[in-house]
Amino acid sequence: MIADDTDAEALHRLQPPLRSNDVSEESARGVTIRDATMTQPWPAPPAPVRSRNWVTATLAALAVVLAAAALIVALTRSGAGSSQTYTAVLKAAAKTELCDQYALAGRAMHIETNPDGEVALARIAMTNGAQILENAAGNPALDNKYRDAALALAGTYRTMAATGSFGDPAKFDAAVDDTNTKDRIMEGLCGG
Repeated sequence: MIADDTDAEALHRLQPPLRSNDVSEESARGVTIRDATMTQPWPAPPAPVRSRNWVTATLAALAVVLAAAALIVALTRSGAGSSQTYTAVLKAAAKTELCDQYALAGRAMHIETNPDGEVALARIAMTNGAQILENAAGNPALDNKYRDAALALAGTYRTMAATGSFGDPAKFDAAVDDTNTKDRIMEGLCGG
């Protein structure tokens, strides 16, 4: 204990400020206890161990990517290697449907593209005729020679409709000649 109050004031000025855990109940009674720190009654927790979860997560992500790639390869190969075969009845029905649609498109084309017809209706008929032929050519049972002829004629219908807008008679005449050539091929295939 400090005997003199002046010595206590001098000592107090020399001491660093007290922290809350440096002061006990006795400092309230005039006695200062320095360097008295409280320790925890339990042991400190261990330092965190560096986790190896990133390795597991990386391997899992890699496995998912490889599985997805294998699935894509398996699905694309199964479709490419197998070819469907169609019965003669299905092939004949596909040909009949295409030829019926060709007759419909051709009839509309001839009506709307005659010299007395309206230009706008002629272009609509050509575009619709092309779409009708493309839809009919999409039948998987259809023989390739019919499909190719129908798609070629549909392309010339669209070309003729587009070149009619340019006002270039030479290009339009060439498109008409090409359409007539493809139309004769299709007519020969459909027996008309």
